[in-house]
Amino acid sequence: MKLAVPGPTHTPFFNSLINTLENRSELLHKVDEYVKPREDTPFLKTIKKNFTDLKGISDLSYFYSKDSPSWEYLLGHQMLATWRRWVIDRFKDPLRLAIIAAGKKLVKKFDISKKRMTYRNSHTKLDIKRQFLEWENNKAREDLFEAAFDIDIAEYEHDPYYHFREDVILELYIQAILDGKYDARPEGWPLPNADKPKHWSKHWLEPAPYGGKHSIIAKMIAHREEINKLLEE
Repeated sequence: MKLAVPGPTHTPFFNSLINTLENRSELLHKVDEYVKPREDTPFLKTIKKNFTDLKGISDLSYFYSKDSPSWEYLLGHQMLATWRRWVIDRFKDPLRLAIIAAGKKLVKKFDISKKRMTYRNSHTKLDIKRQFLEWENNKAREDLFEAAFDIDIAEYEHDPYYHFREDVILELYIQAILDGKYDARPEGWPLPNADKPKHWSKHWLEPAPYGGKHSIIAKMIAHREEINKLLEE
C-alpha cells in the first residue's frame, strides 16, 4: 500500500520515514490475515468469575449472565477476551502513546494556563483536569489523561470549529441524562470495594462516598421531571 503524500521533494529522512510506514503497513496487513481469535482463555475465565456478580455494571454483569444472548459476539467480549491481544497491541497502545507524544509536544511549545486563556470554560476545564488528576493514582495512565486534557483544552481555546461542537456534545449528554437515557456510574466506582478486584483499589483516590446515589448524574435523574418542568418555563 503506497502512502499518498502531497508536496515538494522530501528530505532523505522524510522519504525514509515514508518507506518505513509503508513497509510496516504492509507487514501489519499480512499479519492480520493470519491472526485468529481465541474463543476461551484463562483471562476470559477470570473476567467471568470476577465480573458476573457485579450487578451495577451492566456491560459486564449482563453479557456474561445466563440471560445474555450470544455474548461471544458482543463487542465488549470480543475486545476484552477474543481479540484482547490485538486490541492492546494494534489499537490501545498505539493510541495511548500517540496521545501522550502529542500532548508532550504541545506543552513543550505552549503554556496551557489560565493566564494565557480567555474562555471561562477553558479555565473550568483546567480546574477539572487538576481535580481529576488528584483522584487518578495509576502511574501508568496519568500521562495519558494529562495529555488528553491538555490537547482538549488547547483545541477548545483556539479553534471555534471544535470549541462549539464540543459544547453541543455536552448539551446532548445533559439532555440524555434528563431524558433518563444515560446511567450514573455504580456506587464505589472507579474504586472497587474490598470484595471486588483489589488490584484496582490503589488507582483511584476520590473521597467516599461516591457513585450510585451520590453521583450528580443520579441526582439529576432522580429530579429530572422537576428539572424538565423548569426548563419548559
